[in-house]
Amino acid sequence: MNKIFKLTALLLCLCMILPFAVSCGKEASGTSSGNSATDPSEQTNENGEIIPPVPTTKYDGYTYTVYMTDRNSDPVIVRDFEMSEDEATINVLNEALYKRNQKMQEEFDIVINPIVEYVSTNTGSQKVRQANTSNTHTYDLCILGTASASALAMSGDLLDLNAFGEIDLTKSWWDQNVNRDLAVNGKVFYTTGDISLVATQAMY
Repeated sequence: MNKIFKLTALLLCLCMILPFAVSCGKEASGTSSGNSATDPSEQTNENGEIIPPVPTTKYDGYTYTVYMTDRNSDPVIVRDFEMSEDEATINVLNEALYKRNQKMQEEFDIVINPIVEYVSTNTGSQKVRQANTSNTHTYDLCILGTASASALAMSGDLLDLNAFGEIDLTKSWWDQNVNRDLAVNGKVFYTTGDISLVATQAMY
């Protein structure tokens, strides 16, 4: 369980908060005003783009389940991990998401299993709490509304993301505004960043 994907299963949910909670942390250009200059320890290519450290571990066809919820069926919400091949041809953003997900599956030998539900806030948090209580590790990653994520943190269902070396919240691909504003006594129970585009797609 010390491998990165199995680790997120242990965590139950690395909760990405939805747009209305992080809109103030984004500039009109699309870059986060909370993300500082490139970390000197980060490697860059000839164009100055950051090259994230990528694990080389394979996961033998592991089914990586992403649970995404919202209270309406607006297609701009929670689309990061369910992009189909047909939808990928609609625009360049869809294509990039699709290619990213395909590359993840190929590189790590996993199968991404997206579960999208349009449910009430309580239903989303209850399902995660149920998975936690039953110790079934039903979900590897959860993208939930802020109310659900904060309720789960307060009930003790989430762990401090800083406690796991595989997740380095100081890196530039995590939203530093969010990390700062949601920290409680130095602990961060849920966050967002480049892993999800919903924070910039629908700026409530």
